[in-house]
Amino acid sequence: MKSTTLLIIDDHRVVREGLKYILNQSQRFDFKIDEAENANEALVCVSSFSYDIILMDIKLREESGIDLTRQILDKYPEALILALSMHDEESVIREMLDAGAKGYVLKNIGSEELEKAFLTIMGGDSYFSNEVSQKLMNPERVNRASYDFARGKMLITKRERQILQLISEELTNEEISVKLGLSKRTIDSHRQKMLVKLGLKNTAGLIKFGMKNNLIDVLDA
Repeated sequence: MKSTTLLIIDDHRVVREGLKYILNQSQRFDFKIDEAENANEALVCVSSFSYDIILMDIKLREESGIDLTRQILDKYPEALILALSMHDEESVIREMLDAGAKGYVLKNIGSEELEKAFLTIMGGDSYFSNEVSQKLMNPERVNRASYDFARGKMLITKRERQILQLISEELTNEEISVKLGLSKRTIDSHRQKMLVKLGLKNTAGLIKFGMKNNLIDVLDA
């Protein structure tokens, strides 16, 4: 079992208790779980301990989870935050991702998918539950984004293609940030936006897409 530290931020005690009960039944993880019901408690927790995963509700009583995500990442940019919410509005999802969350899942998912999200995010990729991915990849938005259905190819920006190339060369976000003179958080944001725009689950899918659509220059070994 994988020892994993987790902070649950949610203003409803019944939700926190329910999550703790479910996660403590895991056969894959050995969780050490802390909880916070508001921004002040959450900031105290993250200032005193480095968690493997922070599970963030979107709507807190005194402050939004989106604002709190920004606050945490401004002080602790390496924090891995997964949004867990019942709100599936596209604008809310995108705002949370822009704030720096590594993924977004809805509260109707099962424990197995939640664990899959943890593994994916701790492995360096983003994760979106299926309903969230569908919201972000609706046909009207895809058309506006210059998606060519005949070739199965979405045009990505010059900067995104540049980052995709470096990802394919197995550079880390930190190495790419140094090479391009950008912040590590900016590189991670570009990576997440590519995953969302292309409807992909992880970096392997991103590289596969890039190779299939001639967006990556294959270097000789």
